[in-house]
Amino acid sequence: MKMYVGFFSEIKERSAAEQMKILEKARFYSFTTLKLNGRSVLYGCLCSLLAFFPPVVIKLYYSSGPIVSVLVGGVSLYLSIMLFKILQATLIRKGLVAVLGQG
Repeated sequence: MKMYVGFFSEIKERSAAEQMKILEKARFYSFTTLKLNGRSVLYGCLCSLLAFFPPVVIKLYYSSGPIVSVLVGGVSLYLSIMLFKILQATLIRKGLVAVLGQG
């Protein structure tokens, strides 16, 4: 949950320790009460495909060298990690709204 400290504007002004506690409650609420864990797995699978599909296509259909494949793989891996972080944040935000609404 450290990567989401300072990420949400709703709790940005609070201390890092307090944000961690709130984010952990929000994560727990999102994935147990709201049952969004299936969606999280789906996001993970889709982002994994995004990471590995472009280098495989480059290698199979184009006669490029290994440097191009590694470069495309690195860029697609970076983009998939960033996309996964954003998608997970949307799920955690649903729990965060509920946790902050409770008091």
